[in-house]
Amino acid sequence: MSGFQRKGRWTAPRRFNCLAFWGGGEIDLREANFADREIVVNAVAIMGGIDVIVPPGVEVVVRGVGIMGGFDHREEGVPAEPGAPRVIVTGLAFWGGVGVQRKLPRAERERLREERRREKQALKEERRREHLEHAEEQRREHLDSAERHRREHLDSAERHRRELEESRRLHDPLNLHGPRRQHERRPEDG
Repeated sequence: MSGFQRKGRWTAPRRFNCLAFWGGGEIDLREANFADREIVVNAVAIMGGIDVIVPPGVEVVVRGVGIMGGFDHREEGVPAEPGAPRVIVTGLAFWGGVGVQRKLPRAERERLREERRREKQALKEERRREHLEHAEEQRREHLDSAERHRREHLDSAERHRRELEESRRLHDPLNLHGPRRQHERRPEDG
């Protein structure tokens, strides 16, 4: 009705025996140093459970017997990396179970998490830069359009002024209705 745990940096011996009776246990081999290229974990679970955690790339062989219980064979047959150690899980599960899981070591998980965070940050910065470039392009287009409209308006106003002057000149040849000039005063007008 209690449990045991073996994890972190430790040396896994060639043969590791463990028992879980009305309780549970965890054997974490992710950061362990293997005493040999092949280690045997002999797990006996009676009305309890034992989890064996191995790092990726390790070959796993499960040879345990389950009586009204079971051994997890899901990780068996996964190809191992060249030169990787072999973990053989044997034993007995009576009204209990022995499970095998593959998990990344904590340092590798943290490295991958940091890598994903950096990728997300870079993507966020790229999107922000693209947004700013697009906004600047729109601003330039707006300014160009405003300048073009201003010139068109000034050209139109200038054309209109010339047309009005031409119309006045044609209809008022003596310039009677145009702007009046003040006559120069002569000194004798006093």
